[in-house]
Amino acid sequence: MNRLANESSPYLLQHAKNPVEWYPWGEEALEKAKKEDKLLIISIGYSACHWCHVMEKECFENHKIAAFMNEHFICIKVDREERPDLDQVYMTAIQLLNGSGGWPLNCFALPDGMPFYGGTYFPHTTWMQILQNIVHSWHNERERIIQATQSLKENMLSWDIFKEPVEGKVFANDDLDLLFQNIRKHFDLNEGGTMHTPKFPMPNYLTFLLKYWYYTKNQLALDHVVLTCTKMAYGGIFDQIGGGFSRYSVDSFWHVPHFEKMLYDNAQLLGLYSELYQITKHSLFKEVAENTILFIQRELTHSSGMFYSALDADSEGKEGKYYVWTKSEIDEALGDLSKFFCEYYAITEQGNWEEGQNILYIKVHEQYIIEKYSISAETIKDKIRNLKKILYEKRNNRIKPDLDNKLITSWNSMMIKSLVLAYNAFQNEDYLKMAITCGNKMMSERIKDDGQVFRIYNNEIKNINAFLDDYAFTIEAFIQLYSITLDKKWILTAKKMCDYCLQHFNKPNSALFYYTSDLDPVVVVRKTETHDSVMPSSNSVMATNLFTLGKIFFNEDFISRAEQMLNEVLPELYDQTLHLANWASLMFWFVYPPYELTILGENAPNYIREIQQIFRSDYIYAGCIEYSEIPLLTGKFIDGKTVFYKCQAKVCLVAAESFEEFKPIYQQINGIENKKG
Repeated sequence: MNRLANESSPYLLQHAKNPVEWYPWGEEALEKAKKEDKLLIISIGYSACHWCHVMEKECFENHKIAAFMNEHFICIKVDREERPDLDQVYMTAIQLLNGSGGWPLNCFALPDGMPFYGGTYFPHTTWMQILQNIVHSWHNERERIIQATQSLKENMLSWDIFKEPVEGKVFANDDLDLLFQNIRKHFDLNEGGTMHTPKFPMPNYLTFLLKYWYYTKNQLALDHVVLTCTKMAYGGIFDQIGGGFSRYSVDSFWHVPHFEKMLYDNAQLLGLYSELYQITKHSLFKEVAENTILFIQRELTHSSGMFYSALDADSEGKEGKYYVWTKSEIDEALGDLSKFFCEYYAITEQGNWEEGQNILYIKVHEQYIIEKYSISAETIKDKIRNLKKILYEKRNNRIKPDLDNKLITSWNSMMIKSLVLAYNAFQNEDYLKMAITCGNKMMSERIKDDGQVFRIYNNEIKNINAFLDDYAFTIEAFIQLYSITLDKKWILTAKKMCDYCLQHFNKPNSALFYYTSDLDPVVVVRKTETHDSVMPSSNSVMATNLFTLGKIFFNEDFISRAEQMLNEVLPELYDQTLHLANWASLMFWFVYPPYELTILGENAPNYIREIQQIFRSDYIYAGCIEYSEIPLLTGKFIDGKTVFYKCQAKVCLVAAESFEEFKPIYQQINGIENKKG
């Protein structure tokens, strides 16, 4: 009997009809393995993963292989997005064993779950040979396997131990300059991004560069972000027809995407493009951000206002089939205008990808098109926009990639934050409404009265306790919502969740937090997440949250804890800046203490929103429309007036009882000379 049929995870349901007798992670599988003295196969993946599908087809749908697995192993399937705690543990094991990891992740473990061998994708012949070898070793060399698990466990325990933390470090400009130079070594000066293939967007380090430019006016930092975001916008990694970004590019030119579309990538890139537009006012960045939101509204929005997880890379069993075109398809759809369109998007008869297929990407310079066709840049945009609509309607009739309909707390929170950033940049009220709607849904259905959070919502609230990233990103999102609405429920809930983390995620003898709470059983080892992946590390986000909440609630312990966390990872930060860039972003506030801008009174939200239209990295925003006991606001409210305060480190630099009085500071903040109040 396949025990995945009653699961709600789309990934697990994909495997429910395999001849492999899969179990979900849990006591039933572990107890059966112990009782029958069988090893575990722990296979971890996610629904949008192309190579997960390939291995399923080659191995797990193969009846001969499945029969061998069923006879000799207890087989467990795990959705990495539903259980990132398990993914972290077994990914660490694979990285220690092999030097690298990825998905599908296939790990062999003792009946108690302790891993000893594994890897990622295996072709069916290799997989069968590995199965046979491990069964032979289990029956004939058991002691060697047990010894290997003990050695691996010791290495896993030491994985999260850092060099001696720096004590009492006073951060300075030189530290930030060093971090910038560390990142600069990785710049791809021709195509943007880093000199790595495959090529991931990695918004964390790009955000650091925007802040570095803001504080230092180093043009190289901004130029690299502009280059990277321009190249991505022109590349195949961005869906030129329907908007939204694929997960990464398999080449170094942003041309050929790995076609899955993940919510977390699109959320982060939306925020990045929105802030870059605030700085540059380049229409391309606005267009990309707006089209990304349109994609999310159309493809990834649940009826509740929350957001789905992902779209598959494959459709009809082929990677990218939904997104690619032959030239004849383009010719048929666009007629006489096909030649112009094909030249613009590098479409050829022989194809620019596999099997005569074309991925739309912009290769020629716009000026070449202007001169060749004797038309203006604006006319080009109008023509391309209209032709893309024709192709979108045609593509919409194809069989779509499968949707992963999980509603993941941390990823939804990232989307909330970026929607607020998009509202700041473009002043589209719909974006703010989307953020508030999602936040309200999460507050009512994800967060308990004591601050405890759940990770998944999918038809029903699943009984999976949230992990540190769920708390960290939700706290960050609620701080963002508070900063733009001044509704105290957001900041008070953020503080409550933070207090919950301090109670249930603390790591002994460390300022850092565990990834799992003390309410959850420890699986092999209890992990601490510090390094950024394509998402910021949960500890780096928590440290930033503690700093911000510390300023708003006058809690010096919070600020001190954030500083201790930064000091604890500092030796690693200097060595691996690119992979700890969100920590580097936090350092700015210790070098350049931020201002606290508070506006109180009936018109406070209007002013606070107008001020945030300009990109600023050195302000924490707060306020209220009526009296509030939030410490930063205490004693500042004056009935019947809208009042303004600019403070820094508990010192009031400006106090104004009218906008006219505050106007010079307002103009300075916004970098303007004349603006109506």
